[in-house]
Amino acid sequence: MSIRVERVAKKVKFLIATALQRELKDPRMGFITVVRCDLSADYRHCRVHVSVLADTEGEISRVMHMLESARGFIQRYVAANLSTRATPHLEFVRDTGAERSVDMSALLDDLKAERVERGVEAEEGAEAEGDEAEGGEAEAGEDASAEDAESAS
Repeated sequence: MSIRVERVAKKVKFLIATALQRELKDPRMGFITVVRCDLSADYRHCRVHVSVLADTEGEISRVMHMLESARGFIQRYVAANLSTRATPHLEFVRDTGAERSVDMSALLDDLKAERVERGVEAEEGAEAEGDEAEGGEAEAGEDASAEDAESAS
């Protein structure tokens, strides 16, 4: 992607986010984040990746349907504020990167807890072995000091 296309894509992303935040008054709209825009080199097509914060799949589906319904309004807003010859046709795509990040973080936390648990078990096992070894050394040390006392007399 050329620098100019990247710059226009950033402008389109900003305009879409502004339209969603300030211009669009739809009760179906939840918490939406525009993650990125993939703009074609001829500026005719733009795939808009959005992240939706919702509890259920039904709510996410409702928000995505709302975005599709408002596509014309958002596209006109972008066209009015973007000075290019062609206005990009917007396609909204759900971005699951944040959800995958949360899932991965949970997996890493589980792994860390499991390692800590195993580490505690290993330390308990090592301490038990260490106590036995120390006990044996202490007895041997006492025998050696008794032998030293007998030889000194």
